[in-house]
Amino acid sequence: MLAADFIHRPAPIFAQYASLCVLAMIATPILIQLPKSIMIIFALFWVIRMILIKLNIKPLKGLPLALVSIAAIILIFSQTKSLLGQDGGISFLVMMALLKSYESKDIRDWQVLLLASLFLTVGTLLFSQGIVNTLWTALCLFAVLTCLNLLDGGSSKDALKQAARGLIFALPLAVIFFIALPRPENPPVRFMPVAENTTAQTGLSDTLSPGSFSELVQDDEPAFNVVFQNNFVPKNNQLYWKVLIMPDFDGRSWKARQPFFRLDNNEMQERFSGSTNTVHYEIIAKDWNGYFPALDYTTDVPMRQMQLFHTGSTMVWRRSNQHRRFVLGSVLTDRMNENMQDMWMRGYLRLPNGVAPQTRELTAQLLSQSSTDEEFIQQAFDYFKKNNFSYTLNPPPLSQYPDETDAFMFHSKQGFCGHFASAFAVMMRQAGLPARVISGYQGGTYDESAQFWQIRSRDAHAWVEVWLPEQKQWRRIDPTAAVSNRTELGLNELLGNTSGLFSWYQLQKIGAKIQFHWQSKVVEYDTERQNALFRRLGLGRVSASSVLAILLIGGALAATPIALWYRRRFYQRQNPLADGFLRLKEQLTGDRDFALSLTAHDFLDELQQQGSLNNEIKQLVKDYIALRYGTDTPPKTQVLQWARRCKKICRKYRVE
Repeated sequence: MLAADFIHRPAPIFAQYASLCVLAMIATPILIQLPKSIMIIFALFWVIRMILIKLNIKPLKGLPLALVSIAAIILIFSQTKSLLGQDGGISFLVMMALLKSYESKDIRDWQVLLLASLFLTVGTLLFSQGIVNTLWTALCLFAVLTCLNLLDGGSSKDALKQAARGLIFALPLAVIFFIALPRPENPPVRFMPVAENTTAQTGLSDTLSPGSFSELVQDDEPAFNVVFQNNFVPKNNQLYWKVLIMPDFDGRSWKARQPFFRLDNNEMQERFSGSTNTVHYEIIAKDWNGYFPALDYTTDVPMRQMQLFHTGSTMVWRRSNQHRRFVLGSVLTDRMNENMQDMWMRGYLRLPNGVAPQTRELTAQLLSQSSTDEEFIQQAFDYFKKNNFSYTLNPPPLSQYPDETDAFMFHSKQGFCGHFASAFAVMMRQAGLPARVISGYQGGTYDESAQFWQIRSRDAHAWVEVWLPEQKQWRRIDPTAAVSNRTELGLNELLGNTSGLFSWYQLQKIGAKIQFHWQSKVVEYDTERQNALFRRLGLGRVSASSVLAILLIGGALAATPIALWYRRRFYQRQNPLADGFLRLKEQLTGDRDFALSLTAHDFLDELQQQGSLNNEIKQLVKDYIALRYGTDTPPKTQVLQWARRCKKICRKYRVE
């Protein structure tokens, strides 16, 4: 059967089911990242197509197919408001791949669907390039190759073997290309349009209510990784990772506001002139609506990629949903100098009318007992320590009270970091001290063997910055530290999750180490790291000659297993006895067509009549008959020896 005829045969039913399952497998991690309504639309159309196959209903074409496609596009547009960008564009591609199955009938159509599915695997990596997602993508590739083999008529076992062999052979070549090909400075995959979203992927929000961190702290999702330069290992209570500045308070929650006054590195460093406690570190993280985590207080950022604000917070110029690597510098201190204008000061003093009346009375009492601003701050801090306040992940609800600040201060006295930060900031403003709540992360988990810090969602934290007018300084105060030692020990130790050889905490550390090396060595393999690798290999910087050298040498090594397999398959398909005997007959008779018709005995008779039969040829033919028609399978070595003898005789007695 001609190949053109074969691909137009109806596809096997089992292969159709398998192809649709593979499409769902590829689409699942993409759909999880999209609005839930898109997942429901996809699932509905997918189930309908499975039912159509089950009922043996012919594929759609013409007007029915056009109507179904238009309906799907309208549904997608109604949910994403666009067919471009990340959400709209990927939703459109996923649905188009699924709709292709509605018109697929023959083998060629389903092959096209599977090739489109291969393209969709790239969409999965747009959302995450973590090791789990990458392994899932590899599994999807394996499934696609298996389905392609099923469509070719192979059995399930053979299809699995062929797919596995293809991936194994392709992996070394993929590694060589990954290492050798020049890296773009700004990979386009990193700068797909990102939709506005007020809730960050790690759970941070631009609004903080006192209890908002209690759910986030129980989430073990990794947020970012950090490696300090010069083998520096900071203390846990030095690690305050600032993300959001929250100056606006409505009586129940604090609202973030984007800073508006940018500084360059030199201007920020002047605020800390004379300080020797400067550290530099490499951070691999995602931005949250442009905000980027940075260690307090930041003094050095790559100005072309990031913005540094007068608040000490940072933002990236271009948003992305992918991890990025930056080298930042910070001064490890709890104070920052600033010449604050009256306009800003009034904003940091603003409170709703009548908020927290009981707390205001307490503030006045503590203020009367203090001779300086710093003494008042310490009095407020000690109030939490001396009056039976407690730190808990499950604080009682306060919404039934008319004022949540007063309810926390004088009724429940139980809370998480948001409760303490909010109440403390209110007290500062009531005392006439400008204050703002900071949302970010505190601490992290240090891996001694790999020498990196991993900060997780559970490390999310809130604290307060208070303005000291006499010193013209912002001072960081963490009121949660008055009742909890999480800043000293870290949250894992505080919650008691570190014991046991195979505890969840230990498994997390192993997973964190794997993810860190994957992220830093593979995902963040940029131009700088590529040049460093080329220098270690003795090739100098990345250039046309060095890339060509790696491609040639590495490609030859990677292609060796393929060549060996092909050689083995070639010889397995050969029959040395039959091929050698045919060549012998052809060489000694001079006529291929005539030689094909001769049996072994006929061949001997023909040579006898020609007078060209001798003992050497006669013995060779007798050995052929014994090996070819013997009762037992001849040893491979004897067959190869006979083939070599036959080759010599062919050269010796060739008929011209």
